[in-house]
Order: sequence, then C-alpha cells, then structure tokens
Amino acid sequence: MFNEIKAESLKEKRAANQKLIFWIPSIFVLFSFLMTLLMGESPANQSYLVAAGFNWYPTMILPAVLSLLVGNSRAKEKAVNQIFYRSLGRKTGVQVIAKNVVVLLEVVVILLFSSVLLFLLGRFILGETIVGGEIIAATLILFIGSLPIVGMTFVLNHFLPRSATLLVNFICSIFIATTFSLKANWWVFPWNYTLRMLCPVLGLHPNGTFLAENEPLRDPQVIWVGITLSLCVYLLSLGTQLLLERRRKDV
Repeated sequence: MFNEIKAESLKEKRAANQKLIFWIPSIFVLFSFLMTLLMGESPANQSYLVAAGFNWYPTMILPAVLSLLVGNSRAKEKAVNQIFYRSLGRKTGVQVIAKNVVVLLEVVVILLFSSVLLFLLGRFILGETIVGGEIIAATLILFIGSLPIVGMTFVLNHFLPRSATLLVNFICSIFIATTFSLKANWWVFPWNYTLRMLCPVLGLHPNGTFLAENEPLRDPQVIWVGITLSLCVYLLSLGTQLLLERRRKDV
C-alpha cells in the first residue's frame, strides 16, 4: 500500500493538482476578503470574514476543488497504463485506495493553508475577533464533510466526464444543499453535511448569517450525526469504487 501511495504522490509532481494546492488558498482568502468588504464592519465578537469564508467554501469553492482533484487524478490513468500495471501483478483495488488517500491528503493541505491565511488576515490585518479553536474545529468539519463528496465524485467520474461531475457537485452544493440543510431530513443529502455541522460550530446559518444563541440550528448533536454519516457514506462510496474497478477488470 505504501508503494502505491508513493507512486500516486509522484504522479502529482508538476501536475495540475499540485498547482491547485497553492492557488486555491490564495483565491479563497481573496474571495472571502472581497465579500467582507461588501458586508461592512463586523459585529462585536464576530467576524464577517469567517462567516463569508466558511459559508462560501463548502458551497462554491470545495465542489469545484474536489471535482478537479478527483478528475485530474483519474485522468492520469490511461488504458495502456492499467494494462502495464496489471501485468506487474499489482492489484488495481489497492491503487484505487491509494488515489483516495492522495486526494484526501491534498484536501487536508488546501484546507490547512486556507484556514491559516484566513486566521492571519482576520486577526492581524483586519483586527477582527477570531477564535483559533473555532477555526480549527471548522476546518476539521470541512474535511470530514468533504469525505462523502470525494468518494461520490470518484464514483461519478466512472460514468461522467470531469465537466459533468463538476456541474453535478456544484448544483448539489450551492442550489440544493443550502435549502435542504434546513430540513429535518437533512441527513439524507451528503452535500449539505458540512453546512449543517458548521451551524453549531461557528454559530453560522447556512445562508451565511449569524445565528442567535437559542436557535435550534445550534444543536451540537448534529455534529456527531454528521461525522458518523460522513464516514459511513465515504466508506460505502469507497466500496462502490472497488466494485466498479473489479467489474472493469473482469470485463
């Protein structure tokens, strides 16, 4: 497994995904900053920068980023490469897992860079009240909430071109998730897990506004429900990837 992960990591050198790791955090912080300028001065003990950043990230930025990371990773595998890989006696199922690991590591790096830049900009340049612990918790939620999207994007990419996969993720995240996350059965739609979990973590409504202290959306129980569902959906999607790969191998 380690050799497969190392091989997939080497494929990323000087590739599009490696460029995304450095460009996305900068674009994210710049976008959040520009959105903050439109909102005016932040209320006491709150930050419009954090509200804009962690609201737009799961709805607009992450859908595109995850689609590109997965699509670029799978695009490297030409048919001739797969034949050569199998001729060496390598298990393609292990390669599938390795691709997932590398993409998830890239997501971790992107989210960490983005959050650090956001914190530094808000705390030391804009002078806003930003709690480091909340940023860490929100970043962790962003990653966990990304797990099912990454898994399902790998599955979708088996059947759809990269552009169509990106469109599906974008529509599900920005047009459906923002509304569905407010419903009692929010748990049936994985694209809104992140938005729903961020409600109690940051006191942030899915529409980007701040929640009052007694709002039902602040119920911390949804965090554990969302984490459990995210892990379960991801594992199911990973199992589906392995089944699809086995089927392709048999064909």
